[in-house]
Formats: sequence, structure tokens, C-alpha cells
Amino acid sequence: MSGSRVAVLGLLLGACVATTPPSPLETIERTVGRGEGPVVVLLHGFGSGPETFLGLAERTDLPAGTHLVFPRAPLSIPRTDHGWMWWPLPRDYGTIPLARFPGMNEARARVSALLDRVTADAPHRPLVLGGFSQGAMVTLDVALHDGRPLAGIALMSGTMIDEHDTMARLQARRGLAVYASHGTHDRVLRYEDDARLMDAMRAHGLDVSLTTFDGGHVVTPQVSREVAAFVTRCATSP
Repeated sequence: MSGSRVAVLGLLLGACVATTPPSPLETIERTVGRGEGPVVVLLHGFGSGPETFLGLAERTDLPAGTHLVFPRAPLSIPRTDHGWMWWPLPRDYGTIPLARFPGMNEARARVSALLDRVTADAPHRPLVLGGFSQGAMVTLDVALHDGRPLAGIALMSGTMIDEHDTMARLQARRGLAVYASHGTHDRVLRYEDDARLMDAMRAHGLDVSLTTFDGGHVVTPQVSREVAAFVTRCATSP
């Protein structure tokens, strides 16, 4: 085969690989009551699973008809028999704000594909995206790279990611409603890095509400109540 034909074939194969959609994420989905409430997609943390959010589906203070979507991260954690991850974390979590890591783009593409599906099913309903810990990181990454309308994002015990890229993209989300929570004694993801992210969001015009609590890397009952109130706010905002 001639060199020119090989080059053309390589380009065609490369195009096929580049356009292959990611495989769909497994989800647990619940609808709270009857009605046309918002769609809420929540991403679990490293080493966990979507089941951790099932308690939210039992709340009575969510808007009627709220549709909850809890996806399972696509990667199992090596050498364990439980838990899932969105992308492999570095050994030093303090380096997460400094750069992008392998797997981040793929995780974002998978979540964006899920949002394509849920918004196609409910095109006129407000969409709230959120997550805990690594799920909060993926939420932020999607919000900054995917330009679809979002009623709000919830970042529970998250952190700054790829600071240079984040700072360059925040302005495009000016006015976006953000709920954030973080324990001031978090030994997994430093509160100070998340606080710096919130300050940057405010400086770029995002509508940020930050709850701090005297605790560690957890979702407290207060945070759960406030997430429900945030969803209600997002569902009723013009």
C-alpha cells in the first residue's frame, strides 16, 4: 500500500476513534412525587457509589416531581472489591489544583453524554449538577467545559482543579448559582483550596453560597437540607 493511502487510512481510523461516544454510565434514578420538577444529577466520591445519595430521594422538601439521577463512576478501583472512581487520583491530593490528570477529560465526556440523555428526556426542566469530593471535581470540570444551561451546581467537599484552566473559564459562567460545603477540619481535601476556589468564583461573578462546618470529609445533615433548599431555589429561579 502506498504511503499516501496509509496516511489517508490513518486519518479515517483516527476520526472514527475520535467520534466514538463513551459508553453510557450506569445510573440509579428516582422521582420524588408527581410533577415537572427539576432534574438533579449527583456524582459520588472516590471509592464510593451512587447508593450513597439514595437518602436524598426520601426527602420531602424537594420540589414535586424532582427527578434524581445518580450515576456510577466508570472505573473500579484496582486491588479492591468495592468502590468506584471517576479518574485515578494522585498520591498527593494537594497536587490536584496544579494540573490536569489522566482520565479527567474522559470522565467529563461521560458525564456530558449522560446530561445529553437526561436533558433530551426532559428538555424544559431546570438541570442541577452536583457531587461530593471527586464528584464535585468532575461537576466543576463539566460546568466549565460544557456550555449547556445549568440552573446551578452543588460542590460538596470539593477542591480547586487545574487552577490555570479554571481561572480562564470562570467568567463564562458568570451568574451561575453555586452551593458549596466544606468541613474546616477536612484531612482529605484541604478546606483552604476549596475556599480559594470560592473566592475566585465570586470574583468572576458566580453566585456562590458556601457553608462551612466544624468537621471532616463528610456530608452532614445540615448540608443535605441545604442541598434540597438549593435545588428548590434553582427550580424556582427565572
